[in-house]
Amino acid sequence: MIEKRPLGQDRPRVRALGCGAMELAVTPAQLALAWLLHQAADAVAIPGTRRPERIDESAQAAGIRLSAELLRRIDALARPGLAEGATLV
Repeated sequence: MIEKRPLGQDRPRVRALGCGAMELAVTPAQLALAWLLHQAADAVAIPGTRRPERIDESAQAAGIRLSAELLRRIDALARPGLAEGATLV
């Protein structure tokens, strides 16, 4: 069951993801894609974009190596059932 929270409850998690991205000098989107790719060897990310320059940015996420500590931090931010609502930011 998804726990119910007020809209905007996800903002601290988004900020924390942004801090992790700053540590690696990457965008939050790149960090999120890199985290997804670290979930399994056969994981495939299919990012969407409206801007052509974002295609290269997203592709660079495949080369980002995440430490075990950063993976644990992101796992804690992205626990199943936490995200809710029409917008997360």
